[in-house]
Amino acid sequence: PFELNPTPFLEMAARIKAAGLDFVVSNVGGFFDPEAADRAIAEGKLDMVAMARAWISNPNYGELVYRGQKEDIVPCLRCNKCHGRSMRDVLTTVCSVNPKFGFEAVDRYLVTPVESSKNIAVIGGGPGGMRMALYLSDRGHKVTIFEAEAQLGGAIKHADYVDFKWTLRDYKAYLIRQVEKRGITVVLNTRITPSMVEGRYDAVIAAIGARPLIPDIPGVDGSNVTVATDAIIHSEKIGSNVVVIGGGEVGVETGMFLAQQGRNVTVIEMRDQLAADATFMHYRSMFQAAWEAIPSFHSVLNATAKRITEDCVTYTDKDGVEHAIPADSVILSVGMRAKSEEALAFYGTAERFYMVGDCKQPGTIQTTNRNVYATAM
Repeated sequence: PFELNPTPFLEMAARIKAAGLDFVVSNVGGFFDPEAADRAIAEGKLDMVAMARAWISNPNYGELVYRGQKEDIVPCLRCNKCHGRSMRDVLTTVCSVNPKFGFEAVDRYLVTPVESSKNIAVIGGGPGGMRMALYLSDRGHKVTIFEAEAQLGGAIKHADYVDFKWTLRDYKAYLIRQVEKRGITVVLNTRITPSMVEGRYDAVIAAIGARPLIPDIPGVDGSNVTVATDAIIHSEKIGSNVVVIGGGEVGVETGMFLAQQGRNVTVIEMRDQLAADATFMHYRSMFQAAWEAIPSFHSVLNATAKRITEDCVTYTDKDGVEHAIPADSVILSVGMRAKSEEALAFYGTAERFYMVGDCKQPGTIQTTNRNVYATAM
């Protein structure tokens, strides 16, 4: 996703094709849009298009193209988890948007027949809530999504602001489009309470997500301190010298986004590398190349934040030596806490109650999709 051109190798293929050599020229890398593939061939840039991930995220890709259902093709996040889930789990291959990939052997035992159509409330219109609603609708249930905000999107709505989050933005648009296509009832700008759904539904699904963890650091409640997603959505409020506390994927992405806007950004991370939990195969090296290409992006590793003031952040290094970094804005990105208590407030409002996604256990798009698929089935 850090390559903003969806088909980055197409022009290389075009140069070979233009040389007039007696080759059949093919190109693999980024072709999902069937119209883009047709156009590349029609323009004489290549003879054929090759695809791999399109068929991982969409095992029925050929069927969708044959039927002209481009809008139903699930976008690939290009997260590379099909190459291995993480550095600690390189041999487990999964797909963030296709929960059945790598799971086919047991999937047939998981899916149970639908005995009767149920009236179901899904509380939360983020990626987990929308995906849950789609699975339930496809199984013949009547579904209503309740969302507190003015639009669907939840935890991934910040993707609208960041250029290199274009794959996540495409995925969000896909989910919203599919919710609309199925005619699923959506109630926006409504913060649902248990009394509002009690006794009205056969099942209630809580998909209300998680909230950012706030570390116990002196000064963390200062007016110059905010959390990562808010810093992205309201970047106009962020100062010139920025310190991001927490160098996981979200913290690094937030730092990159602000540095690209011209801020001087320093990310401090307790571990010995940034984005330590990012997908190890291919993805992390591309990620690192992207942040290293931004001159105003800096990092300090093996560092523990100790104090925040209105103009600096104090941290200790691995030897316990204290240092200070100038900062007029401080961004917190140290993890998420499930909204479990808020979700459990809906327990007993219907005959069946489930918690899915981040309000059950904070995770990723991939773990959320596995969770909601299993629950829906």
